[in-house]
Amino acid sequence: MPQTNDLQNILRTLKKNCPSEDLTDIKRAYEFAETAYGDRRRASGNKQIEHAADVATLLAEWKLSPDIVIAGLLHDILEYSVYSEDDIRQKFGQKIARLIVGENRLDSLKYWGKERYAENLRRMFMAMAEDVQIIFIKFADRIDNLKTLSYLPPEKQQRLAMESMHIYAAIANRLGMDKIKRDLEDLSFFYLEPKEYEKISEVVANYYKDDGKCMKTIESAMRESAKSAGIKILNIDNRIKSLYSLHEKYKTRNRDAKSVYDIAACRIIVPTISDCYAMLGLIHRYWKPLPGRFKDYISQPKPNGYRSLHTNVFCERKVVEFQVRTPEMHEEAEFGIAAHWVYKEKEKNITENIRRRTAWLKELAEIQKELKNNFSVPQTIRTVKIDLFRNRIFAVTPKGDVIDLPEDATPIDFAYAIHAQLGNYFLKAKVNGKIEPITHPLKSNDVVEVFKSEKSTAKKSWLKIAVTRRARNEIRDFLKMK
Repeated sequence: MPQTNDLQNILRTLKKNCPSEDLTDIKRAYEFAETAYGDRRRASGNKQIEHAADVATLLAEWKLSPDIVIAGLLHDILEYSVYSEDDIRQKFGQKIARLIVGENRLDSLKYWGKERYAENLRRMFMAMAEDVQIIFIKFADRIDNLKTLSYLPPEKQQRLAMESMHIYAAIANRLGMDKIKRDLEDLSFFYLEPKEYEKISEVVANYYKDDGKCMKTIESAMRESAKSAGIKILNIDNRIKSLYSLHEKYKTRNRDAKSVYDIAACRIIVPTISDCYAMLGLIHRYWKPLPGRFKDYISQPKPNGYRSLHTNVFCERKVVEFQVRTPEMHEEAEFGIAAHWVYKEKEKNITENIRRRTAWLKELAEIQKELKNNFSVPQTIRTVKIDLFRNRIFAVTPKGDVIDLPEDATPIDFAYAIHAQLGNYFLKAKVNGKIEPITHPLKSNDVVEVFKSEKSTAKKSWLKIAVTRRARNEIRDFLKMK
């Protein structure tokens, strides 16, 4: 069978990322899928095999393994062909069959209705807890579906866009997969708030018209300066903030475009961490930094693993953001945990970094029990959104241990995150050396010291102060025992 353009694209991408890999199974899977899907058409009029190939191509571009790419090709086989799970297992092995079945579980997710939403979240969490790779396939499937959403009825457009924005993009963010998060948000934003989408698109278009040449000048100046200083620049480009991110930032700044500094950023990739700091010094010597806008995410990574140096400087009569990172940091920033799934890596050999980055998934087993028992559905949904999807901060103990918490967590949440007894006997807390009230919202890099009382102090009123599920559950358990 002659190779189609779709198959050639998949093979070309995989060969670029894993030149030593045997891709025979990819060809076999494509030919099998093409026959199995037959002439089935989607609402857009495109063949089902074209969608499958687009999903597989995305997975290959994300540098995921051939097994995951094959699962992407076959992800709709159980629904749109005569083949069963056993057939897939016999032809392509247990792992690929398991990935396809897991991805199919996520297809039942619906956003409408609190009770149905709670149950479907439970199913999603169970599938993710079994294997986080399943969500990679779902991300690729959903991104490609969003690109053809215009062919569906308006009600379904809204539902799928809402799911993508509030569930899938939130999970991508939690996994540090920024590129996937941006794609999901922008594609959904177009359908959820079309007028706002048009306004923000106009802001970006004006930026290109007014500031594009300015950024080119800055790029040229940085290349010359780095060469003179002996710093090797591997790549430099100008990145426009995603449309939805700009929309969110405009809302917090009362739609004042002049107060949004990072419509664009000059991203510089250098070989090593020491080069990152040398490049930062060069930028600050060349242009005056904007006070309070420097962030070192290398020495203190974000809770989702993001690492980079950020600074805003005055140049060419404008404020420009610079991001400086190594190639490894860039891969992790774009693809998050997926960047650690190296080719030929076996499940039992998943790196410690992957285990650390997915430790929060262990909480899903406990949360799904609450969902299964229909434990106050609105409260449970709120808990899930706060504990798993909210922005994260990292507070630090006096010994330097980093505690991962949701945004706006309090000293009570911090204490219970360390140990139940420390929370139950909480007396007071110092934040950055100063005694703060129990309701004080913590921020990233806060150093928190908790002092214990000789007697238990946990009380019912703390349930209104605590933000995390763990803290509230520990407080409830303690009060039941009194």
